[in-house]
Amino acid sequence: MKDINNKPSRLDIISAHVQACRLPHYIEGRVIVDLVKGDVSAIVTLVGRNEAPHCIKYWFESEIISFEQLRSVLLNMWCSAEFPCRALPRRLWLDWFRRAGYLSDESAPRPTKPTEVWRAQAGRVRGLSWTTDKDKAVWFHKRNELLRLKDPLVLRGFVQPSGVLALTGARNEREIVCDPAAVKLVEMAA
Repeated sequence: MKDINNKPSRLDIISAHVQACRLPHYIEGRVIVDLVKGDVSAIVTLVGRNEAPHCIKYWFESEIISFEQLRSVLLNMWCSAEFPCRALPRRLWLDWFRRAGYLSDESAPRPTKPTEVWRAQAGRVRGLSWTTDKDKAVWFHKRNELLRLKDPLVLRGFVQPSGVLALTGARNEREIVCDPAAVKLVEMAA
């Protein structure tokens, strides 16, 4: 359907962008309806936890959704994806979290002093997911060893308040999304 100026309608544009994501046909209609309504919250669950980051990124870059809409699902999308930085580049997540400002699904304020954090690290690039729970970091470390990930370590550090991008209680992981540049390492153990 064309508008009065013979341009594609918003519905046509959204439909084309939903189809470009190659979602299962049985959910396309629901996703289109939600996008037309501007309701992106249900879409993260609807399209699947590991597909949502790709779709949201594509729709944001195509100006189907605004940054405020992306911000409204950012933490949920991060927590839902099994390996967020495999779904999208780490630098993109970091940019989005920095731009979004501090987020929390627990209504917790941003810390006002350095916070002790732990991380099960694999590889050389320091990630964004940290926890305040040493036992949780050790659990992830053991999983990394079972998955035979490269150079698994348990890291301990302190993150400056400005480096705390988000706090979440999702999945009982006591996760802190940190700007890696704001974490001062004090210990590494294999």
